Amino acid sequence: MSALVQITVGLPLALGIVVLSAYDLRQGILPNRWVLLLALAAVACRCLLFTGSLPAGGFAGSAVGGLLVGGGTLALLRWLSHGGLGGGDVKFAAALGLWLGTGGTLVMLAVAFVAGGALAAVLLAKGTQRRTVPFGPFLGVAAWLAWLFGPAWLAWYEVLLW
Repeated sequence: MSALVQITVGLPLALGIVVLSAYDLRQGILPNRWVLLLALAAVACRCLLFTGSLPAGGFAGSAVGGLLVGGGTLALLRWLSHGGLGGGDVKFAAALGLWLGTGGTLVMLAVAFVAGGALAAVLLAKGTQRRTVPFGPFLGVAAWLAWLFGPAWLAWYEVLLW
């Protein structure tokens, strides 16, 4: 799949990421209506434009797998942290999973956790008194990177395993 087609098909994804990340940074929330629109756009793209996976390189797994991995992982973390992670983050990860499929969602989560953890470590080292950091922007940037580069990163990782 050409890069131009991949970026063009991913424009609704990019728009949703920008809008939702801005909401999360400014207001600390990820509005349900925008998350739902992002999820519906993924379903529409899959149904109207493609049979099977979106052009992000033939990730292993399906949209439903991505939804379950993204939403399920963050739902478990929300439960384990006793609400330390917002419910909007859970829904946002599930919607992004619809776009990325199973493999892409795993890439997204890995990148988001590393980037979020790095920022948290920097804030702790600086002695910042901030108690919360919105996770939505980390998920969004990681999802866009997984959309563009996920297949190559998964192939690289697979080579390391063997």
